Amino acid sequence: MKRRLLLVVLLMGGLLLCACAQHDTVAEPEKTFEERLLDGAQPLAENITGEEPRKLSLESVHYGSFSSPSAQELCALFKYESTVHVEGLDRTLAVIYTVEDLKVVASKDLQADEVQIEYLPSPEGNEVILCFATVTNHGFSTYHIELFSIRESQWEKIPITLPALNESDRCYLAGQTVLRVDAQDTCEAYTWNSETGDFEVRT
Repeated sequence: MKRRLLLVVLLMGGLLLCACAQHDTVAEPEKTFEERLLDGAQPLAENITGEEPRKLSLESVHYGSFSSPSAQELCALFKYESTVHVEGLDRTLAVIYTVEDLKVVASKDLQADEVQIEYLPSPEGNEVILCFATVTNHGFSTYHIELFSIRESQWEKIPITLPALNESDRCYLAGQTVLRVDAQDTCEAYTWNSETGDFEVRT
């Protein structure tokens, strides 16, 4: 009788150990693609409002080659949540990742009331990134147009040929074309030329 009781106790103990082992080895659910992107971007979110931590939301993803013509990368744009005007109401974090393992290559924080991004083919075979930012104060808008290339894990500014804007001028981004409208509503179009790597007046 004692022998049977001992066998029952040992059997129950073994089953209990197996159950615990199975419980310990249960894998956590895999993160979604968006969650993995956010994991890479969240530590890069700069805080200038005093709130901790700053929350980001994914807006778009663009596949391309940025750091070199052969690179397989993507650019993800994140919007800061709960922004204030001092930092730009449309504050955006742009992050370049490798496609294979979603490692961060380079990032850029863009602060403006409206941020637009256009990806342009370059003469070298990779893509460069046009940042079109608008800042509005008391109904008056100023425009900032910058072109960047990704080199050695940095966003490197590239010079471009666009006319200086007068205070009364308005500016718009239409795909690969920048439109400049003066006080007389005369419009000039400057279109990207991938062979020269610059904007040219469209005639």
